[in-house]
Amino acid sequence: MEATSPPGPERLLVRREWLLAALALPFAGLFAASIVSWPWRVLGLPGVSGGLTPPGIVLMIGVAAAGIFAMRQRLPMSLLTWPPGAIGAVVLVATGLVATEFDPSTGFAALAIYGAMYLLVLLVAVSLLDHGLPVAIGYTAFFVLTQATRFPVFEMEEAIANASLFTAAAALRSVVEVAAVAWFARRLVTAPVGEANGSAWALVLLAGAHGILASWEGPLLVGDLSLVTASAQAVRWLGLVLMQLGLVFSLSRLRRAFAHFEPRPTGDGTPPDQREPSRPRPFYRRSRRPTPRTRRRR
Repeated sequence: MEATSPPGPERLLVRREWLLAALALPFAGLFAASIVSWPWRVLGLPGVSGGLTPPGIVLMIGVAAAGIFAMRQRLPMSLLTWPPGAIGAVVLVATGLVATEFDPSTGFAALAIYGAMYLLVLLVAVSLLDHGLPVAIGYTAFFVLTQATRFPVFEMEEAIANASLFTAAAALRSVVEVAAVAWFARRLVTAPVGEANGSAWALVLLAGAHGILASWEGPLLVGDLSLVTASAQAVRWLGLVLMQLGLVFSLSRLRRAFAHFEPRPTGDGTPPDQREPSRPRPFYRRSRRPTPRTRRRR
């Protein structure tokens, strides 16, 4: 991976002691949406729609607004996690609503929504390649890891014994992952030039590890938990992560391969396509100086 550099002029400056909190804010907001939805759903309060609750939706809208604010500030490094967190919030809200309206085709509709939002992330990641591959990879990994901020509420299924303990375990898993994301995000932003590769790869490994850590939640929620189902869940997640992050890496290599086609500056600062064509030098045949004739010997 290449070295990092700030994506642009930082209009909004964040003090160093508040940098960790600023980077963790969107993930904390998404996790708070899941936390407040836990008792709301257990108590059966009104307004629940596809696993979404009114306070949870309000928090997700706040995260989306924060992402728009960061983009208006030309995406300073101190707010690098905000736009992918905002797009992740849109995915969580949209998939939650689709789960209620189109129950038979929930899986296909949710995948289509996720794919459309990923294209937005990919466009920004490609533009960030000018400032180093670690920044582009980290930006994409932040979007992927927004899925780690939510956890299922097992109390809604009567067949699950000790459901509260399982929900607490899933929430603890989410807390650990959010803390790790914030920590590695801070290391990525504050890393010296040429030393950000380790933080970017750590985010990639964390995105892959989420599929293993949360592989038991989905099968248990549907009452089909086994080693086979958990392994299949983890493999599907790993394949999705490799596809998303691998596409960014492949585009960076493709861009580098075609870099030699870019026009290079000339010595006088004029682009090659704007320089006047040079006139051909005239060709002169070299003439020989006449030499005096030698006298013949008699």
